[in-house]
Amino acid sequence: MKKITVFLLSLLSLTAFGQTYFQDIGDADYKSLMKNGLTYIQSGDKVLDSMIEIGLENYWKVSPYKIIDADGTIKEDDVIMTLLEGTKLVIVSVKALKRSEISIYKTTAVADIDGFKSMVSEHMFHLLPYLINAFSDMAEKMNINKIEKRGLPYFNKMNELYLPSSKVLKDKTLLILTGAIQGPDVNKEELTKAGIKFEHVTFDQFREIESREAEDYCLLYLNSEMFSDITIFNVSDKSIAYTRHYIKNVPKLDKEDIKLIVSSWK
Repeated sequence: MKKITVFLLSLLSLTAFGQTYFQDIGDADYKSLMKNGLTYIQSGDKVLDSMIEIGLENYWKVSPYKIIDADGTIKEDDVIMTLLEGTKLVIVSVKALKRSEISIYKTTAVADIDGFKSMVSEHMFHLLPYLINAFSDMAEKMNINKIEKRGLPYFNKMNELYLPSSKVLKDKTLLILTGAIQGPDVNKEELTKAGIKFEHVTFDQFREIESREAEDYCLLYLNSEMFSDITIFNVSDKSIAYTRHYIKNVPKLDKEDIKLIVSSWK
């Protein structure tokens, strides 16, 4: 057993991405995650720790998990969840994290919370349970379907598996968070033409909806960087209604994805 040390503060060299697994079910770290479970090491930030613990307790179903404080001990092959570079929620083995520099391809999974945009850190932390639920559900689909694919074939398979869930957008309203900075961009004309209801809301308005009318709404996540990810969550249970990854920059929810979503209604 090894005491937790400052290696958790190491810089992680991650190309901007959305939320995805970079290891398949055959990888040693992924197998360890499924067999031995996930470890969260408390950071000392009360808001961050609270929201990750809520996410794990309510939404992490795919393997065991444990929460330890910074004085706890971990093993070399343990797989942990941590927040790095301020916005990246990472699942990674201890041995991989101990490298002086690490690429995304040495992690098990990464989700960039910046895909929700337009919020201060305390607001972003509130949305971490959505990403934790996504990680758990994606892994369940990988296990059930025995997915041993990476990159574009993996992204396409996940889009195929989740597409039927996007039928909910026929009746629900899509929420787009706005705030001090520009939120996720959408093609308003195409959404209207497709019959998808949408609404721009502040974080406070979103929290009110989340507490009272969650069943009627979905939430947009769009990480428009070098490699883009568009995911739509059901607000009621934080499940994925639609997800699609790109190996290019996609700046908005546009005609291509909207057309694909509507195709699931038939």
